[in-house]
Amino acid sequence: MKALYFDEFGKSDVLKYGEVPEPELQANEVLVKTTYIGLNFADIYRRRGEYHIEQHQPLINGYEASGKIVKLGQAVDSELMDKEILFVDVPLANAEFVAVPTDKLIFLPTGIDLKLAASIGLQGLTADFLAHDLGKDMFDSDVFVTGGLVAALGRFLLKC
Repeated sequence: MKALYFDEFGKSDVLKYGEVPEPELQANEVLVKTTYIGLNFADIYRRRGEYHIEQHQPLINGYEASGKIVKLGQAVDSELMDKEILFVDVPLANAEFVAVPTDKLIFLPTGIDLKLAASIGLQGLTADFLAHDLGKDMFDSDVFVTGGLVAALGRFLLKC
């Protein structure tokens, strides 16, 4: 499979794109063929060696993406095959295929395409969390979350 990877920490010139082994599935995982991959500033920190990154050879960055389930682990319900999903906080996401634990799958509501889903990921979930935290989960409370796209996506998630 293809992946964006690196062998040593550094600037963007350490990045390589090429063939790496496909992940092996555990019983409670699915294999997701990624369509869109989220990029966060934390990914830059990881590439520089300034932030935790999953140990793997070669190093593959990324922790969120959207895509389609193409293979199931032995303990996974067959109804999940071919579902379009989003996942967050799953390492090695900058790859064509990612092994995703079933408890990390976020099933997309009807009408959410994979590109939008990948943009919602961490930023949208953060906005949603902050809105609920600041509003103390009180019915009909108003919370203002700023930050351009994050605010828009946070409002969208609250309506879903």
